[in-house]
Amino acid sequence: MKHYLLLAGLFACVLSASAQKVGTKPNVINQGVTTMTQTDKTKWLGDKPRYLTNEMDVSRTDMHKPSRSIVVKNEKWLNNKIVWTDANGIVFRSTEIEYTDFGNPQKETINYYDEGKLVGCQIYTYEYDNKHQNTKETLSQLVEMPNTFGIVYDKEWEYNELGLNTSYSEKYYNFRTDNSVESGRRNITEYDNNGNQTLYETYKFDNNEWVPIQREEFGWDGYYMYMHLTLSDWNNVSKKWTTGQKVVRENVYNGKPCVNSGLYDWDADMQQWSVSSEEIVEFDDYGRQILSSRITSVNEGYDGYRWTEEFTSPEYSTLKHYVWDNVQNGWVLDWYRNKQYDENGNLANTSTYTSDNALNNRTEYTWEKYNIGTDVYPDCYIVGEASEWQFENRYVGKDMGNGIVVWNDVTIKNGEMFKFASDDWMTFDWGTAYDGEYIPFDQPVQLTNKGQNIKLDMEGTEMTFKSISINVLTGVVAFETYPTSVGSPEAKRVNIFANNGKIVVQNAKDVKVYSASGELISTAAVTPVEKGLYVVKAGGKTVKLNVN
Repeated sequence: MKHYLLLAGLFACVLSASAQKVGTKPNVINQGVTTMTQTDKTKWLGDKPRYLTNEMDVSRTDMHKPSRSIVVKNEKWLNNKIVWTDANGIVFRSTEIEYTDFGNPQKETINYYDEGKLVGCQIYTYEYDNKHQNTKETLSQLVEMPNTFGIVYDKEWEYNELGLNTSYSEKYYNFRTDNSVESGRRNITEYDNNGNQTLYETYKFDNNEWVPIQREEFGWDGYYMYMHLTLSDWNNVSKKWTTGQKVVRENVYNGKPCVNSGLYDWDADMQQWSVSSEEIVEFDDYGRQILSSRITSVNEGYDGYRWTEEFTSPEYSTLKHYVWDNVQNGWVLDWYRNKQYDENGNLANTSTYTSDNALNNRTEYTWEKYNIGTDVYPDCYIVGEASEWQFENRYVGKDMGNGIVVWNDVTIKNGEMFKFASDDWMTFDWGTAYDGEYIPFDQPVQLTNKGQNIKLDMEGTEMTFKSISINVLTGVVAFETYPTSVGSPEAKRVNIFANNGKIVVQNAKDVKVYSASGELISTAAVTPVEKGLYVVKAGGKTVKLNVN
């Protein structure tokens, strides 16, 4: 009996991740008791991993499935029974294990004896999906002789189509001496397709129902956590959370407002978030800041300011400054400023006005260009298989100034490897981010310093480019093609590239754009996307794009 109670206590104190929502009292079930044994469960018990160790490649879904006729029988020794006896040969514990057809534990029954008499029993059961991943684990224990069992805990896992664990829940129960459930706890954890935790909830079993204790949520931008909130102090009468706090720090991207820093408190009466402090910024597609807003909660309401800037043309913009008005409960115009820029983009003059359009002041700016030094770099070559990886003068680029180097009428063979480099292989060494990276034509392409050899995908055996230009300081290259006739091979070439936060596919109808996790997000020729890695399938080609 002591052995049974000790092991039952150990299993009851195990706590892994998280649980689900409000439930009901667990059912008490009857199961037959047999004389069985135990084995070492450490190799298959415990939380399931959330991450795939190999790189996920959505192109695997299109791989050829070969016919199968060669049969190999897999055999493995599996322990299915253990019996423990004391010094007098009397059995005090036994375990018996049943397995699935694939060798996974399916049921484990542990019996405990006192002087040969059965005094306790524990039964573990396991369920799996069609990929043999553990989806459920349940521990039941004998609560009343001869065969009345109660669930001590159960755990459940869910997976996405790539095999990543996206949800994990567990429930634990404690029993009274009359075998009724005295208390319990439940936890739920959820994950996104990158393996990031997105939810954690805890519950207690009280008065025959699951009552929430705390809820946490996590927001992710790729692998960057930009949001974390916590809700607590659940009111089980009104079924509402009464306390909470949320912190937000978003990545800043061009083209949309972002919360640079935000702190929020939970309003129990309104059941929504109220601002404690918040800073919002926004930049346009050219990287110019067009919004800055700060607001803080104070005793009488809020205190804060905001300015916006609208560029009506390359030469003119208007900046408007606002303050928070607690009487109007909103932003009110404080003053505004008209700006004018010269042909070089420098600020030439400003005129500042009050909110009622009265001129307050004017300012003029004078600019003069100064030579603050000159940087000198070595020549840049196209070096590769055509030159037998030698730096030949016929492959040196022409300096066009400001780091731009150009080659005209360059013929490159299909599949020929090359790089853009200086003859010291140190100052410049531009290649692709990975072997086989797809390079679109007539579009700027970002290369990688110390990258892989470049190989161009073309329809014919070779191609002559009108020009090839590269900024040797930034690694942005462009392959400019000659105009082609409608029937030429290159006129039908599929072009896949990223431009201003959009994935663009040209000369292809069967377009599929996938996220890094393998989710199909678009079949359109032009797809606006967030920053990150994407896989594009079009025209029989599979291309990885890293959108910045």
